Amino acid sequence: MEEDQVEVREAEQAYGPSLVEQLQGCGIAAADVKKLKDAGYCTVEAVAYASKKDLVAIRGLSDAKVDKITESACKLVPMGFTSARQLHEQRAELIQITTGSKELDKILEGGIETGSITEIYGEFRTGKSQLCHTLCVTAQLPLDRGGGEGKALYIDAEGTFRPQRLLQIAERFGMNGSEVLDNVAYARAHNTDHQSKLLLEAASMMADTRFAVMVVDSATALYRTDFFGRGELAARQMHLGRFLRGLQKIADEFGVAVVLTNQVVAQVDSGAAMFSGPQVKPIGGNIMAHASTTRLSLRKGRGEERVCKVISSPCLAEQEARFQITLEGVTDVKDD
Repeated sequence: MEEDQVEVREAEQAYGPSLVEQLQGCGIAAADVKKLKDAGYCTVEAVAYASKKDLVAIRGLSDAKVDKITESACKLVPMGFTSARQLHEQRAELIQITTGSKELDKILEGGIETGSITEIYGEFRTGKSQLCHTLCVTAQLPLDRGGGEGKALYIDAEGTFRPQRLLQIAERFGMNGSEVLDNVAYARAHNTDHQSKLLLEAASMMADTRFAVMVVDSATALYRTDFFGRGELAARQMHLGRFLRGLQKIADEFGVAVVLTNQVVAQVDSGAAMFSGPQVKPIGGNIMAHASTTRLSLRKGRGEERVCKVISSPCLAEQEARFQITLEGVTDVKDD
């Protein structure tokens, strides 16, 4: 049993991110490595991807030290060009995490993609949080069952997380409910600054343990209450942009599937609204749109039926799929 655990750790070290402590082998002082880690730079990748401006802002790190740290990190992390063939081979190894619905997985070409940000938006009761709960369970499944063989991390900004839903969904997949709950790290975000600080803690946890999915439900809820009116719009968008950049860094460094839910607002001044009623659009503007690799729109159908549409993606076609919400989470629609 101990030998198996050692093999798992060795595999994670071989294919996962490099811990920032490895910089000590390149001549970086242990005290400086600790400063990096305390500032949220838990991996060599995080250091290599960071700008000099950000690293110099860390108390106790001079320009000369930062130059030496960056040079050492870039020796350990590939930062140059690669061929499209190599990139294609790397992408072929990406994991897709099942949503629980075969029809939904089909339009997503296997499920929610790891290593990128997937945004899910829609009105209330369209299934956003229910899909997130389902992913927290399916992320723990073995790879051959559409899972990610990792833990889940859930940042809750709206107070909608319910552990009992995880137990119900786990029963559907024949999983041990207690283990499923233990493998989901949960935090309630109370304001936008706290929400951003949670990313530092998340990165520290992911450096120690394998996580497959990270959920932020919802990424924009607190921004609607912490920032008011047009006068604070620029400040809101800058803060949101930094938060989204932090999420992308986590996706890049740890290869997790980052899933954001987003709220919508009514757009009553559009021409289409005259004929079909008020339209809705996700909040966050272009900053949110550009940060999301894949955008999915959810809307209500009949009863518990929901419809998901691929709005934008680098490689997915604009298709729709029907699914439904049950006690077992997200499932396929059972036609009468």
